[in-house]
Amino acid sequence: MAHRFEELTYPEIAARMGVCVKTVEKHISLALRALHRELGKAE
Repeated sequence: MAHRFEELTYPEIAARMGVCVKTVEKHISLALRALHRELGKAE
């Protein structure tokens, strides 16, 4: 996730991508949920 690797805030990501902050929040939330779900299967 770019915000963790590059230490960007959600508003900074939104500005770079030309989208609203809520869109960034939603997509990161969905990505984290998918990662947790997949990593849970690996155990």
